[in-house]
Amino acid sequence: MPDQGYRLHAGLGMGVGVLNSSTFTGIPAGAQMLASIALGRRTRRWEWDSSLGWGFSNRGGTDREGREIGIRIRSARADFSARLRLADGWAVGPIAALTFGTDTRYTTTLGTALPTPYFGGRTTIDLPSFEGYSMQLWGEAVSQVAWPPQDAFTGMVGLRMGLPVSFDGDDSISLRQSAPRRDVRVVIDGTKVFFSIESSRIQERFASELGELSRVLRDSPEAWSAIEIEGHSDGRGSRAYNQRLSEQRAEAVRLILEQSGLPGERMTAQGFGQARPVDPRSDVRSWARNRRVELIIRDVADPQALRRAIEPLTGERLQISPRRRQANGRNA
Repeated sequence: MPDQGYRLHAGLGMGVGVLNSSTFTGIPAGAQMLASIALGRRTRRWEWDSSLGWGFSNRGGTDREGREIGIRIRSARADFSARLRLADGWAVGPIAALTFGTDTRYTTTLGTALPTPYFGGRTTIDLPSFEGYSMQLWGEAVSQVAWPPQDAFTGMVGLRMGLPVSFDGDDSISLRQSAPRRDVRVVIDGTKVFFSIESSRIQERFASELGELSRVLRDSPEAWSAIEIEGHSDGRGSRAYNQRLSEQRAEAVRLILEQSGLPGERMTAQGFGQARPVDPRSDVRSWARNRRVELIIRDVADPQALRRAIEPLTGERLQISPRRRQANGRNA
């Protein structure tokens, strides 16, 4: 599943809503539900989406004469949200919404149809993909913007699933046959927190990027020959511990690629521990640079196409440097 680009989402949310108004002595409150379809886009740092939905809820309260009343709300909703992407799949930002339907201003008269604006915040959390669909948990808290003030407040949480969409007719990138072939080295930089600390568990957002790399290679199996996955560690800790951790991280990357559809027989994984540092200094940033995984993709027919496929998705996290393959099979 591409980590960046356009996506179409379908979601369902549930929550509660309350109202503080001079019309009532007992504050009306009750459950609500919202079903929606959204079109959004993700970049390396931001995600936004605009959605249309239909919601309903029941409110129960007491009017100024002491009578128990019930308010049924049925309304369409349009909203727009822009969120900053944080670590571990979190994104946070504002949301503006407009509802239109019966009793959106919480009056006691049924049948009114008034537009009502809301403003608040929304949070999304990426979940592991399911059967090719991206999954997100979302939560929001919004307050009514109206005059005279009604102090209507709603909070909801929900789940949504999405698929990538393209407006270019064909968003696939294939590796065409060309000569000479080259090896491509992909460096997974430890300074970007690809793995959890002292763990071989890959962060979810980076796993999706490896999945996109796998898709490009899977669509052009004849345009490359093999993938060698190398794990490396920094110089802290015992040599045995570093060796074991580097092997586990290399194997974790291999499993992600294999689960994404690449043939396991064309991939190998091995760890080198602390034996091959890229930065010999002893400080926090140098340790992070040495704590890495490298992929050497052998005999790539079109390295530039591979570069174009990966760089928009990964930003600066994956570094690519093609190396020419000589006729004798050794690197220049």
